[in-house]
Amino acid sequence: MMKRWLTHPSIARRQLLSLLGAYALVWLVVVAISSSAATWSDSGDYDREMRSMSNVIDSVIQTPGLSLSSALESVRLKLVQDGKLAGVDGAPYGFEVRDAADQLIARGGVVLPDFKDVVGAGFVNADVQGQRWRLLREVSLGGERMIIVAQTREMRWKLLSAGIFNTTALLQLLACIPLLFLPIWLAVWTGLAPLRRLSESLSARQAGDLAPVQLDPPHRELMPMADALNGTLARLSELLNRERAFLADAAHELRTPLAVISAQYDTLRHSPSGPQWDEALKRLGLGVNRSARLVNQLLVLARLEAGDGSRRTRVDLANLMRDCLALQATEAARRGIELSYLGCDSLIAWVPEHGVETVVHNLVSNAIRYGRPGGQVEAVLELGEEDWCGISVSDDGPGLAEDEHGKVFERFWRGSAATTASPGSGLGLSIVMAAARQLEGQVRMSPGLGGKGLRVSLFWRLERERWEPAATPGTAP
Repeated sequence: MMKRWLTHPSIARRQLLSLLGAYALVWLVVVAISSSAATWSDSGDYDREMRSMSNVIDSVIQTPGLSLSSALESVRLKLVQDGKLAGVDGAPYGFEVRDAADQLIARGGVVLPDFKDVVGAGFVNADVQGQRWRLLREVSLGGERMIIVAQTREMRWKLLSAGIFNTTALLQLLACIPLLFLPIWLAVWTGLAPLRRLSESLSARQAGDLAPVQLDPPHRELMPMADALNGTLARLSELLNRERAFLADAAHELRTPLAVISAQYDTLRHSPSGPQWDEALKRLGLGVNRSARLVNQLLVLARLEAGDGSRRTRVDLANLMRDCLALQATEAARRGIELSYLGCDSLIAWVPEHGVETVVHNLVSNAIRYGRPGGQVEAVLELGEEDWCGISVSDDGPGLAEDEHGKVFERFWRGSAATTASPGSGLGLSIVMAAARQLEGQVRMSPGLGGKGLRVSLFWRLERERWEPAATPGTAP
């Protein structure tokens, strides 16, 4: 269990270790500040002790009738006692008293080296005999006596280490860790309690429950996560509702051709050969074709809305449009409609596989189906500024009423111009819109040829690093 707690990612462990690390950092900062305060020049603890010792010696020197040797003996004993209390061997520093001729009169504590080459009064740093010394030099009796108090840098660090890292201090530190660990653990545990409640609330939900997450109370730190989760749930709910509507519409639309197929099958089964049998066979074929077309369009629409087919392939858009027109030529000739192409002679681009082909096929098919018999259908390929590419198909038929423009991209919706003579599923422009979303493009509608009919255009930006424009003398304006 301990190994799992140490190896598995854990917010609680991270917070706990972060707080313990902060405690250790604060302790180190306190140690650093204490060290600086103790060793700071002129104002540190050790410098104050040296000045205090110099003042004691000065007062002894200036006291009349007092034996200097016996009076300073108590000072020597105090230095030794101070060293024991501080946890070091011997005295922490030493002193000397010299006369005006620099002759030694008295000394105590650590034996000091000769500082005659060190100049300056007051506190001075000096390197003597391979050691770093902190030196205090002051005069007494109007210059007749010189008091010198000195301490090595090494001794200062020993005193500091003995004060900070002594057994008592370490035991106190170790005793504080468990006392600190418990409140930190409680703080982390209670701090993560709202997250645990949220997890338990989500786990207790029934399948299909996509209601927004409610935080009680609404903790500020969890609100971004709750908002993101609610956004995901809302999108998922919208997707499921759209899929339910899609299935319901598909079932409704398939019911009609299947009913026709069933009825014509009964007619064929009970009718002898003759005109009635031939008419039933013809209607049966139309029903099968409509069902097949509807199923194929449903599959294309589902694939586009699911994001499938987003793999890009290298296509000549001009050839693709001319090929789509050629495939529709038979149906256009049956209705006496003239097909034409205007635009680039060649435009190589990287586009979603079958995506643009599906758009052109549906636009041309719709224009032929709902256009004017004996009319015209024109397909245009444009390459504009900033790599914008446009595909548009126009007819000169009855077009759409203004109030129908907002409904034209709904699934299975057919305009007022649709008749039984122009059968369709109502999915063509829904497929165009789904392909436009995949291309991150725009679909626009405007009047068609000569201000009549309908013009449907798709615009999207080509990928600069992947498209390859060829010579296009026939580019449309």
